[in-house]
Amino acid sequence: MQYKYNMTTTIQINVAGDHWFNKLKFVQSLEATDPTQTLVLDVNSEAPCLKSLGVRAVLDAWLHKHNKSPETVVITKWRNTAELVPYQRLSSTTSQFFKYSKNYWPDSHPLESADAKLFGLFLGRRTIARNVILYLVANNYSDHFLLSLMKNKNPNKWPSTNEDTVNLEVLDQWATPIEQLEIKDWIETSAISSLDGLSQQDQYTVVEQSAAECNRSLLCHYHKFHIEIVCETYTIGDTFFPTEKTVRPISSAKPMLVYGPRYFLQRLQELGFKTYSTCWNEDYDTLQGPERWQAIQMIIDNLIRLSKSEVCDLLADAKQIAVNNRAHLEKMISS
Repeated sequence: MQYKYNMTTTIQINVAGDHWFNKLKFVQSLEATDPTQTLVLDVNSEAPCLKSLGVRAVLDAWLHKHNKSPETVVITKWRNTAELVPYQRLSSTTSQFFKYSKNYWPDSHPLESADAKLFGLFLGRRTIARNVILYLVANNYSDHFLLSLMKNKNPNKWPSTNEDTVNLEVLDQWATPIEQLEIKDWIETSAISSLDGLSQQDQYTVVEQSAAECNRSLLCHYHKFHIEIVCETYTIGDTFFPTEKTVRPISSAKPMLVYGPRYFLQRLQELGFKTYSTCWNEDYDTLQGPERWQAIQMIIDNLIRLSKSEVCDLLADAKQIAVNNRAHLEKMISS
């Protein structure tokens, strides 16, 4: 490509999920860029929705100012294959987590114990959505859930938006001011912790033995529940980036409900996986944000209300789909 032979300027886009951390530095670097050089945007193998975060608006304004075509911009190490952009794309693989899942592959999928909970929910890095979901689950469905919360590495449990950053999650969308106070107080005092007392790394790309053991230790608890509630990393806008949070239940043959972006399930189907529309209503896949969670919560309510025999029949059907998905993933990573 042309850019390999031109002078280039590379600017980092630093994100953690739906949170853009270096907006101000990005703008400053962009303004200082020589427009005659090739601009390369490095997204660090992450998968944000550039339009939703506002990256595209900033970039397109700069291109218009200098009368440059979007095709002169190269974007690299960006794993979001769902969002269409007019820029040159490199490294647009959907997700590296499918490949690395072989490092944590269970020899066999776990058989649920007689006293297994109906649901499992395991949360890592703190986000506004995950904090609220944990609060709602723990306070409404504690008898039906196996819960785990990674030890918090960041003292800021409520990431906010300021002039330097963009955070697409807004607490006001989830709760009233009074509810927000209750939720924040509960999160600060919650006794929920990691199931094994370890700080779960929850990154399939980490190869250090300690991180591998953390992940394996979590898999050792997979016989204690039937259905996993997955809270994905990227949830807002046109994005698709299945992380270890999705790969883990697939490799363990666990049925799952996914709090993620719109059409996440549809895009899993396009990769050859089957989802659970024959077991419960998956119309929630057209939604994002609090509305998506509310639809998932309705499914949780419906499943809890089923009789014991109805639950057994449903779980048998869902488990067969999950076993087939595990076999499909095994073929993917072997090829």
